[in-house]
Amino acid sequence: MRFSFAGMNTLADPASFDPKKGQCADICNCDLDDEHNAIRRDGFNLVVAGDITSCWTSKDDVTYCVFGGYLCTFNGLIVTRLTTAFTVLAACEFEQVNDVVAFSDNEKIGIIDGVTVTRIDKASDWVDVASLEAWVASHYPADPAKWNGVTSNSNFEVDAFKLATLAGKCLHHFGGTLYLAIDNFVYATKTHNIEQMDIRYNVVAGFPDPVTMIHHGTNGLFVGTEKATYFLEGGGIVVDEQGKLQAGFSQAQVTPYGTIYGTAVQVHAGLIPQLQAVAMAVLWSTRVGVFAGLPGGAAVNLSADKVTLPDVTSGAALFKEHNGLNQYIVCFASATWVLNLARGTHSRFTSYPFTSLFKHGSEYYGANSHGIFRIEGDTDYAGIPELAQKIDAFALTPSTDFGKKEKKSLPALYVQARCSGELAIDYFVNRQLAFEDDVILFDDLASEHTLRTAPPRGISGTFWQIKIKNVNGSAFTVFNLEPAVVVATSRTR
Repeated sequence: MRFSFAGMNTLADPASFDPKKGQCADICNCDLDDEHNAIRRDGFNLVVAGDITSCWTSKDDVTYCVFGGYLCTFNGLIVTRLTTAFTVLAACEFEQVNDVVAFSDNEKIGIIDGVTVTRIDKASDWVDVASLEAWVASHYPADPAKWNGVTSNSNFEVDAFKLATLAGKCLHHFGGTLYLAIDNFVYATKTHNIEQMDIRYNVVAGFPDPVTMIHHGTNGLFVGTEKATYFLEGGGIVVDEQGKLQAGFSQAQVTPYGTIYGTAVQVHAGLIPQLQAVAMAVLWSTRVGVFAGLPGGAAVNLSADKVTLPDVTSGAALFKEHNGLNQYIVCFASATWVLNLARGTHSRFTSYPFTSLFKHGSEYYGANSHGIFRIEGDTDYAGIPELAQKIDAFALTPSTDFGKKEKKSLPALYVQARCSGELAIDYFVNRQLAFEDDVILFDDLASEHTLRTAPPRGISGTFWQIKIKNVNGSAFTVFNLEPAVVVATSRTR
């Protein structure tokens, strides 16, 4: 019987797996490459200590974060506080808008231009509009010269109804407009003017539940809420010179599953062959799995019939392109899930406790209440001796009866791998752990070897399951080479 590592399946009985699919019952702390090799994940090293939150990198490769209640930059080595007279909350969002960066902590909103931070929300604006007639009278331009001498220009053009932009969350820039969420509604700034909203057009969509995601596809916006996901097709609010609406959004529900806040990323659809799509795709997480949003508003569950995700309200996600792999990584408080986009295969990480994931330069980082960590190395928390931890990685095969229902023993097991140190094998018979830590010494990362071990005598049963794991933090790669990794033989008793 041959086993390969074609991703996890947590939804089916391990004894019912289709051998052609090569799925495993569990794959922990392993990256899965495009040939279904299981490679122990990288660890992480502390770079900057401190409770650092909300890390995000701009198109100019400037990383922003929040440290000590203030906006800061991170250059790969140190965190530097920006000059600002006001503090922000730990949960703060950033969004690129042309050459500046907008930020909001859901209470304050502002703009970062170089090292200058400017707050743009003004609560007094929204109090004054209680009397809209008085507001327009006081803001309407009295001088026709302000109308460029054309009396037919609309109120939209002369900004008689403009107000300071409100703070919100789920910031997203699309078509010259900054969109954001306030409770159950999607708000929009004026086109090419993110500092102001037009009171007539600032709310562009409403939903039955609080909004948790706004992200653009090729021809519209994907909007996630706590209980469903929608697509707003179109280019947004467009107003002609006479102030008439020419176009807006059409709205349709695309999934009945709520979007988990903080898990949306954008990738090129060509990186996901099963979609057979071009242009850009939006990835996000739900309790039933990872979805891809495509041009036209289609949504595909990339985890269907494979895994489900935790039923949580928030997470942190990253598109990681590293060592030839294209991965969607999403961290929750309880666990981290990894999707190989090319193969659609899943694995999971433990002890990966990041609340922010980001790329700076060519390196990948995670941040949490302990600091910022560079994702690299053979241990977690390396560089802090008292906190250094080995990475326990393993792959648990399906359960098999080797094609026969009789009770049987296992006379030989062959493992093909590249390993530094030792691998250990656990044997599960009839779904019970029968023997633990049958050790195989490889001690060679440069070459691929196939080694044989003889399982302990006296173990027999109908269904067998094998768990391959690293020992004492040793590095390993278990290979799937034409066509399998593990070859087990059985003997009927």
